[in-house]
Formats: sequence, structure tokens, C-alpha cells
Amino acid sequence: MTAPEILNIITTVAITQILVDLSCRWMVFSGDAYKRAVASLERAESRRDRLLVTLDTPAKQEKQAKKLARYKDDVQDAAGDVARRHAVPGFLGSVVFLILYRVLSTEYLGKVIGVIPFVPFSLLRRLTLRGLNVSTPEQGAEYNVYQACSFLFIYILCTLSVKYYVHKLVGVSPPKQAEGGLMTIMDSPSNQRMLKSLGINTDFLKEE
Repeated sequence: MTAPEILNIITTVAITQILVDLSCRWMVFSGDAYKRAVASLERAESRRDRLLVTLDTPAKQEKQAKKLARYKDDVQDAAGDVARRHAVPGFLGSVVFLILYRVLSTEYLGKVIGVIPFVPFSLLRRLTLRGLNVSTPEQGAEYNVYQACSFLFIYILCTLSVKYYVHKLVGVSPPKQAEGGLMTIMDSPSNQRMLKSLGINTDFLKEE
């Protein structure tokens, strides 16, 4: 197993994610526009929660139903606005890692990067051996050639683990109400009205 090469891939993924997160923090999340969007969401949630506390009887709930619906719409619109501001950095980060994959895959093309401790089933083997030119396993070999790992398999493991945890430590996560990403944007009342005005059926967005 080529430990230095695996360590190099892990380090490259981690450093790239740090640079992406710091750039997004500087260009987007430290700006006044993002801070105003988050503050608007917090105010909308506060108004909704204060009203909910007062609705302790069915009569009050019926009387304030329209006001409560309006406040809930305000929360959804504000959450959609915050989610939109996270969408662009997320897209740019994906582009950066796609470019990184193309660069590293060229460097490690045809190289055995690691050896897994078992012979994977045929479907997984298509992934672990991607880019490798392997022959039939030979008797007495140090390891079964089907246990070899290509760069792609190691890179996917890094993006699912290293990239994720580095982003959790360094990146800016959206507020809970805006965690849905694209669905939060599409579910906001303003976007729903816009889609309906274009003749698009939005009922599928509400299906679970």
C-alpha cells in the first residue's frame, strides 16, 4: 500500500476544502447581505414563535389563523433567501473539486493507490479497479489483484469523510430552517407563486 500517496490525496482534499470554505466565508458569509438575510430569518422566527405562544385556545387559533399563516410564509421566504446564498458557494465548491479530481486522476492514472483487506463483490470492484489494468489473480502473489484500489475509490472515500468533517469545522452551515437547500428555495411562498404564474404545477414539491 502506498501510504504517502494516500496521505497526499487526503492532505490535498483537506487543504482544498479549507481554501474553499475560507474563500466563501470571506466573499459571501462575512458580507452584510448574508448577515441581513440571517437576521431577517431570525426576526421572522421570533414573530412566529411569539404568536404561537399566545394561541393557547381553539378560539384564538381560529381568530389568528391568517396572521399565523402569514408569519409562517415570512419564515419560509426568509429561509429560502438564506438557502439561496448558500447555493452558489456550494456549486462553486463542487466545480473546484471536479477540477481537482481531473488533475489528480491524471497524476495517479493506472497506479495502485491502496489494497483493501477483502475481495470486493463485482459491482464494487468496478469502482475500486477503475482506471487500473489488472490481470487474472496469480497463485502466491502478495495480494489478490482484485483487492487493489485505484485513485477514484480513495478520492471518493476522502470526499465522503475528510471533505465533510473539514467543512463542519471550517465552513459556515446554514440555519436549521434553511438546511433543505434547493427544496427550501423551491418551497418558499414567493417561489411557489412565481412558478404558478409560469403555469408550473408545484404540488410535486410538497410530496414526501
